[in-house]
Amino acid sequence: MAELRSLECPSCGAPLKFQEGQGLIICKFCGDTIQLTQPQAPPQPREPDAPHPVVSIQQTPTFTPRPMPQTAARPQPKSSGLAGCGCAMLITLATFLFVGGILLFTGAIPLPADLQQSLQGVIPINMVVFSGAMLTPSADDALPEVVTLAQNNSSSDLDRMMVKIGPDGKMVWRAEKLAKDSAYLYTNHLTSAEGLVYVAIGDKLFAYQLSDGTTLWQASLSDSLYPSCVSCIQVFDGYVVVASTDSIVQGFDAQTGEDLWSRDLQASVYDVYRMGGQPAVLDEDDDGSALFFLDPATGEVTRRLTSTCTSADDFYSSELDYYGTTFFYDEPTEALYLIFGTFEGCVQRWSLSADTPDWDAHITSDEGFSSSYLITPLMDGDTLYLSAANGRLWAFDTTTGDRRTLLAEEDTGLVVIGALEGVAVVQVVETRGTYEYALWGVDSASGEVLWKVNLDEAQPLLETDTASGILSSGESAWTARVMTDGILLLQARSDPHQLVLQLLDIRAGTPNTETVIPLNRLNQDSFYSMSVIKWRGNRAWLLVDNHIYRLNTATAEVEYIWP
Repeated sequence: MAELRSLECPSCGAPLKFQEGQGLIICKFCGDTIQLTQPQAPPQPREPDAPHPVVSIQQTPTFTPRPMPQTAARPQPKSSGLAGCGCAMLITLATFLFVGGILLFTGAIPLPADLQQSLQGVIPINMVVFSGAMLTPSADDALPEVVTLAQNNSSSDLDRMMVKIGPDGKMVWRAEKLAKDSAYLYTNHLTSAEGLVYVAIGDKLFAYQLSDGTTLWQASLSDSLYPSCVSCIQVFDGYVVVASTDSIVQGFDAQTGEDLWSRDLQASVYDVYRMGGQPAVLDEDDDGSALFFLDPATGEVTRRLTSTCTSADDFYSSELDYYGTTFFYDEPTEALYLIFGTFEGCVQRWSLSADTPDWDAHITSDEGFSSSYLITPLMDGDTLYLSAANGRLWAFDTTTGDRRTLLAEEDTGLVVIGALEGVAVVQVVETRGTYEYALWGVDSASGEVLWKVNLDEAQPLLETDTASGILSSGESAWTARVMTDGILLLQARSDPHQLVLQLLDIRAGTPNTETVIPLNRLNQDSFYSMSVIKWRGNRAWLLVDNHIYRLNTATAEVEYIWP
């Protein structure tokens, strides 16, 4: 097996792994392309203790013409003037076709949508997924398309452009190429509505026609978007609202890109939330922290919602705090849940039209509440689960606010990922010593742990476009999803590179089925990257070494790989 070497990415500082003789690396974290070259020297036997080759970093690949060998002149046969003219015409035509082919090949000349579609599979463009991927809206019985930022490795400038992949795994269109300095694209920086795709790359916002990839407009943002934002770009009935890293929220006309308004926030706000069809931000003003509802057309505040958490003995009280508040909006019931507090925690349910909460439940610090730990909400029917990074799991009745404490574990972090048939499925990480992961099945009424599936040091894959799992020799990663017939556990393994699908019984945690899917296209002697783009129904869209895999979990079949 070739020896793995390493260096740091010059753009983001992330570790890069490469093998001796490898010429090109794409950073799995920021997407930068690094060309590796070795100094030219006469070939000599390498000593066992010879140092690693010197690695230089270049912005673009270099090409040095090789001189043609000198040969003696040969007598040429005589030709008529007509024949010479014909050769000149042929040479001119060949040159024209060659240059034109290169321009089309590299994307320097954008192709009409209908011509692009007819040439799919004819023009051999060496595309890879550079970063960012989004599933398009689709009917329940229709497979979605994928929009992503691709890179053409065939071009000398490594051109980047947005592309759309159809349900059959073929490229439907590729948009005009972006500027050479186009930044990395994150999945949460894309959204789609009313036949358009909105993409934020760096400090630019683009709108593309979803049908053919035509660029409808381009607008300037006050700053780039926060990389790990959850909902920093939203569309509201003809308006696009974007929150940038500099805590400025802007509103644009969705059809024309006109910059309609800008609002400078006091707190570090990176997300815009959709509540009751309106944009909302958690911000501060002179009166304290509050949830501000905005008019998407003007940016004006239409409502300011705040609250106070008072302890059961009326001794302590704390206001809604920007830095220590978790909130969750349940769109089907149009109910807002606020989780906040300092000395004592409050969980409140609000109707958006009300001036007071529907109910107010309390959790004391002795019972494990702390705003310092991440709290993750999950709604399942009439139960609201709150799981915390300090080993607590609570269940609230959404009608009455009655609370049950299900788990209180030390040295663990909990995230509930789903529930089925009265069993809450919890992702567990043991934080004492080396982090070790597991899945637990917890009875949602009593809190009894029904089963445990140990995953050891294998880390969970995130639902993102970035390489959340980089698997070297012997390493593995996993993701789990609660389905209607059990728990789907998907593991990515190395040596050999493969996916392992297991359907776990919800009551016992034992596998009812197990299928191994070889990843034969990967270099088995090298590491590979893996992340989950999105789940929808019984299908998962995966990003594996800059290629999109659509996996049908019901049939355990990879339905397509692009490119």
